[in-house]
Amino acid sequence: MKSHEIAIGFLLASVSGLGFAAAAAAQDAVPQAAEQDNGDDRGAASIGEIIVTATKRSESINKVGLSIAAVGGEELRSQGISNVADLTKVVPGLTFARSAFNTPVFTLRGVGYFDSALSGAPAVSVYMDQVPYSFTALTTLAVGLDVERVEVLKGPQGILFGQNSTGGAINYIANKPTDTLESGIDLSYGRFNEVEATAFISGPITSNLKGRVALRTSYMDGWQKNYYSRPGDTMGRRREYVGRMILDWTPTDRLHMQLNVNGWADRGQPQAGQFIYFRPNLTSGPDGLGFTPPELVSTPYAPNNARAADWTTVLQDGSNQDITPRKHDTMYQGSLRADYDLTDDLTVTSISAYAHLKRNGIAGDDGVAINNYDIVANIGKIRDFSQEIRLANGGDNPLRFTLGGNYQNSKVVERNLLAYGASTASFGVHFSRAGDFSDQRIENWALFGNIDYDVMDIVTLKAGARYTKSDRRFIGCTYDNDFDPVWGNDAQRVLFNGIIGALRSSVGLPAAPPLQPGACTLIHAPELDASGNPIITPDTYLPGLLDTHLREDNLSWKVGADIKPSADGLVYVNVMKGYKSGGYPSISASTTNQVRPVKQESVLAYEIGFKQKLFNRAVLLTGAAFYYDYRNKQLKSGFNEPVFGTVFALTNIPKSRIQGAEITAAVQPLQGLNLNASATYLDGKIKRFSGINLFGDAGDFSGDLLPYTPKWNISTAADYTIPLTGTVNLNLGASMAYNSRAQAVIGHDPVTMEVGRLKAFTTVDARIGVAAADGSWSVQGWVKNLTNEYYWNNVALLYDTTVRYAAMPRTYGVRTSFRF
Repeated sequence: MKSHEIAIGFLLASVSGLGFAAAAAAQDAVPQAAEQDNGDDRGAASIGEIIVTATKRSESINKVGLSIAAVGGEELRSQGISNVADLTKVVPGLTFARSAFNTPVFTLRGVGYFDSALSGAPAVSVYMDQVPYSFTALTTLAVGLDVERVEVLKGPQGILFGQNSTGGAINYIANKPTDTLESGIDLSYGRFNEVEATAFISGPITSNLKGRVALRTSYMDGWQKNYYSRPGDTMGRRREYVGRMILDWTPTDRLHMQLNVNGWADRGQPQAGQFIYFRPNLTSGPDGLGFTPPELVSTPYAPNNARAADWTTVLQDGSNQDITPRKHDTMYQGSLRADYDLTDDLTVTSISAYAHLKRNGIAGDDGVAINNYDIVANIGKIRDFSQEIRLANGGDNPLRFTLGGNYQNSKVVERNLLAYGASTASFGVHFSRAGDFSDQRIENWALFGNIDYDVMDIVTLKAGARYTKSDRRFIGCTYDNDFDPVWGNDAQRVLFNGIIGALRSSVGLPAAPPLQPGACTLIHAPELDASGNPIITPDTYLPGLLDTHLREDNLSWKVGADIKPSADGLVYVNVMKGYKSGGYPSISASTTNQVRPVKQESVLAYEIGFKQKLFNRAVLLTGAAFYYDYRNKQLKSGFNEPVFGTVFALTNIPKSRIQGAEITAAVQPLQGLNLNASATYLDGKIKRFSGINLFGDAGDFSGDLLPYTPKWNISTAADYTIPLTGTVNLNLGASMAYNSRAQAVIGHDPVTMEVGRLKAFTTVDARIGVAAADGSWSVQGWVKNLTNEYYWNNVALLYDTTVRYAAMPRTYGVRTSFRF
């Protein structure tokens, strides 16, 4: 039987079992809850009650007319979920893809954006206590430390969470300072000598000042093994350090202030890609040569083993420069939140934040041990400032509103040094080194408002809007290295002088001055007029710095209604429109055509959903059906460059659509027993797009699958706490996750469908432990990927090699926890 058949059968059996168990146990069940439901005069605690801040006010999750997945901190800790990538196991419809520098890239309900550059803005935004991480690279380690819960909001969230949340928003809630002195330690040891230690201390400092400090360090040996060039070498070691300090100050009854200072350092190694496909990208070049390096042809493809990989350690140019892949990233962030009660029913909130990241890494991303496409230096920094001010009312008002504004000012600088002396293009065009840099300045302004109005006790109408104005400035170029051990230090200048001369001569322009050492070699292609014809000027086809702006504005909006047919039920209807900002690629380009920006994308979402408690609140069912009208989706695609062949660029897919449905069942049939099952169905297709994919195939891609959009995402989980004595409990837990096949690259030809596929997979995790009934200590044994399933979460096409990023093999260990 195939893995997807097993998974679907497991889901159906689980859901059926949940229903039978609930029906049988409904009379005797005493379900556990996190929050008392005061909306019903029976006053009984109920399953799934958790307070969330999805609307930037505290509400029960079951009373918010929105598709939300909320996971508590204890559940995150027991399952070993400490980063955004692991959230895919507990959040239906969320998928994750690995990139060269381990920057997480996530897709929610088929809406996502893949770009590992520092300047890449996400389509699924990430927040910590409503403080934005404006760039995906900032989220690598910061979010999983000492959290109370995580809330995943599905569908466009542009009203309250701003643009760049077309797919949704992920909001982590940190544990806050406590009124009494508390402390704790969590220790874990696992396969590959993985050691993780977390500690916190929390409590009062003065009568109106409380504090909390949390720290985490993580260490692991390399888990990948070199299968070809240097058997025995390892890659993927972990050296991570994360910290956070929170101060809560209440100087008066009406003013509450919170300072959050956090940061992390990553001194590990990125995951190496597995070499799975070679595509010669031969070009004639000015000398008419086409050449394939023999050492590349002789390198075997990686075996189907999660641990197998190959990578470059030394530049093959006689310098013996160590280019072993490594990470050297440092991030710190500070935020200050102030809430002032103007009246008993009216609060003004200010959230100021500043984040700073520095990167200096190396990525041998080509999957082979020769200099085919090695990023021998990736150097960059992010400086991001944001400010939000909002006014909101509270209490039991039938009309609830939130009004506010946002400002963001960011600077992102990135520089790449590339070595590809053993690629099929560099020999044909006679240069083997390249450098590029970009300096991007982003400024955003926004005004927003959101209103909920109770027309009657059972009907609430909702509306909101946000106007955003953006200005992104790009300064950058590809430049001459004045260093080439293969073809001579002037090789790049000689080549580009020839290209520039030929281009200018073809349009009747005089010759250009010769390039100087270290000069920009980015050639300014002509702009196009309204009819698509090139506009030739004296500056056309001259090399130089590109300094340009992308100015955009948009209006996100939503309307909807919540209907409460009973105290235990909710039906909601939402229509929402959101935007993701446009942007520039950070790549090594020969002409400005390759660096042209993509414009902003939009998603118009229609959704109807329900939340219903059954069998004396021992069962919670939630579900939704949705349709997304996806316009101008931003995609990394191919670009036909006449000298270098198919290279990278960003493009917009004019029109796509996503339709789907999801359902989740949670049951507490017995005291201490929690069962969950969920399924998400997605059908995401391109409706209109003609262009070039990453394999260089040109044509009409209408009807192709959207990348990273599996048709089925299924998960089940069970947790059972059994009292052994009056003070000690036995804890048992297991979970299963299934993703059907997806594609990482658009295209319908046999090569793209096979090489660019993400195979279907099923993973199983399990855990067993004992713990004090009062939560003061616990010991747990755990295993992840119990069946040692070999699968991968991304496929990346480099210049002429293709690699896949395999998920971790089976890992196991022991985890202990102490609370004081």
